[in-house]
Amino acid sequence: MKKAKLFKSGGSLAVRLPKSWIRGGDVVHLSKQGDSIVITPENNKLLSLAEKIRKDGVIDFERLKQPQTPSIRGL
Repeated sequence: MKKAKLFKSGGSLAVRLPKSWIRGGDVVHLSKQGDSIVITPENNKLLSLAEKIRKDGVIDFERLKQPQTPSIRGL
C-alpha cells in the first residue's frame, strides 16, 4: 500500500496518483465505501455497465416464448 499526502488545489483537496495506476484516459469515477475512497478508471467496462443500469433503472429482459414440451402418451 502506498501513502500520499493531500494538497490543496483551488477550493478542493487533491492527491497525485502514479501514471501507471490509471491507464487509457484522464477521467476517473470516485465513490465512497465506508471510510474508504474508491477511484475507478472511466474505461472500466464493469463500471460502465453499472452506471448504465443506474441511469436507466431496472433492465427489462424480454421473455422468450418457450416451445411446448411434447407429451408422452401411454406412460
